[in-house]
This record gives sequence, C-alpha cells and structure tokens, in this order.
Amino acid sequence: MAVVNSVVALSAILLTVNSMSVVVSDKKCVPMQWESVLVGLVAQSNHGKSAIYSVVGSIHYDYKKAMEALIEDVYSDDKLIASYKVIVSQDESYLADYLHIRCTKLRGAKIEAFCTDSPGLNYLGSWNLGSQVTDTYTISSEGILKSYLTMFRDTFLPGTQNIQQSVAGVDQLTTVQFGNVTAGIKDPDVFIVPDFCNSSMPITENSMASNFLKGVNLL
Repeated sequence: MAVVNSVVALSAILLTVNSMSVVVSDKKCVPMQWESVLVGLVAQSNHGKSAIYSVVGSIHYDYKKAMEALIEDVYSDDKLIASYKVIVSQDESYLADYLHIRCTKLRGAKIEAFCTDSPGLNYLGSWNLGSQVTDTYTISSEGILKSYLTMFRDTFLPGTQNIQQSVAGVDQLTTVQFGNVTAGIKDPDVFIVPDFCNSSMPITENSMASNFLKGVNLL
C-alpha cells in the first residue's frame, strides 16, 4: 500500500524575511525531551500517477533513552485510510498498524539530539514569525534530495519541515507543521509498544515498512 511510505507531513507556512545575513553564533541544542502535535501533507508521484495524503498526529522524542514515538492518522479525501504507531529505539523498532491490528518488528535506528553545529545541518537564513525569530536550516542526509527545517531560535524547537525524497522509487514532497511544541514528555507511556506487538517476534526485512521507518526518523 503506497500510504505506508507516507512520511509525517503538512502544509508550508508563510514566513517573513528578517535578515538573510544573520549568523547564528551561539550553539543551541534541541531539548533532551520534546513532543509536538503535527499536521502535514504528502504528495507523491509514481509512473505518472499522483496522490496527496493528509496526516495528523503527534511526535515524541526522548534522547535520554534514545527513543522516538510517532502516532499518526493518514487521510485520503477526508477518509481515514491508515492509523499507525511507530516506536523507534537503537535496538529495535515497531510499526503498529491499528486499522488491521498487526505489527512489524524492524531494525533499530540511532536517535540522537542535534545542535546548531551538528554535521549535515546547514544554516540558511533567519526569519520573523510574528514576534518570534526562527532560523532555517538545510539538512543533508542519505536518501533525502532536499530538506528545509525551521527552528524557533529561543527554544531550538521545530516549527516546520519540508522534505523532497524518493522512497522505494516513489517521488515524494512532504511538508509538516509542528504545533503545541513543548520540552519534556507528559506521558512516558507513549513509548510503550502496543499489546498486539510481540517483542519476541523476529525482525522483518520488509521494504515498505523499512522505507516508512526511514522517512519517520528525519529530525
């Protein structure tokens, strides 16, 4: 199903140029724990056929435990077509499909906090968003053709992200908007794997699920 490859996403926001000559001199790092509501759009094209999906959910990072949790519902023409929970850790990861009550166990992925001087994060410019100053970076990462990440300067928490990539041969353009972004984790249970996922199940080398996982772990 093509939607398995959809990444977290949503609409771009209007930015007002503040100063393209601003240089971010003070090193800042993302909080060791943070979470956010997210909304997005995923546009994809494959062999001349195109589709647009809406995504609504939440994302949670705990860099102390090196874990990420993503909960998302995917819609096509306002119809719910997928509902996932993704738990990522260094040792193993799970893709839980709530609509079909099934689970895929995957290899783990590295979850590390990033800073303004992290490799692959390149400062592009600064912008006013209302009364707040944001800084936009380009992200260099394997498999991503182009990615722009806008962070709030005071908190170094994300505001928007745009990603252009090819997943399993399908061209994708994803935009995501983060909302109610806060430091800390309100409910640690968000990192608990659903009951219908069996921790003793073997790791599946499933290309569609693996590609989904690669798309999820972008920040």
